[in-house]
Amino acid sequence: FRLVGGFDIEFVPEVVIALRLIQSALKVVDVTMKQMVALGETLRYSQHITSLELHNFRTTPEGAELLAQALVANKNITRLEILGSLRFVDEGVVALAKSLHLTSLKILRLDSCGVCFRGIEALVNAFRQG
Repeated sequence: FRLVGGFDIEFVPEVVIALRLIQSALKVVDVTMKQMVALGETLRYSQHITSLELHNFRTTPEGAELLAQALVANKNITRLEILGSLRFVDEGVVALAKSLHLTSLKILRLDSCGVCFRGIEALVNAFRQG
């Protein structure tokens, strides 16, 4: 897990825990909703973050929706990479795609995320919108 851009996350202990879990993991990490809320809030208000890489990251569609909301709120994030996150799958991509046209993303990289037809269709429609 890497956030590019210096910022202080001491005020959100759940994010620190999530970062430590994901950084040290050699396997896929389940991120709790509490950690996703904290991550979303940190991304929403930390305007120094410009790039976000999520490796071996597993969350629910609701967690993906929180991530999408944070990307809409923080217009400085221009790059999102979700890598090796097989549980992100179609539901996560569909939740993300709904808000893509409202973000400032210039680069979206999805690698080994378990995306199938529904997720691809949602991305194509999102790119057509904006």
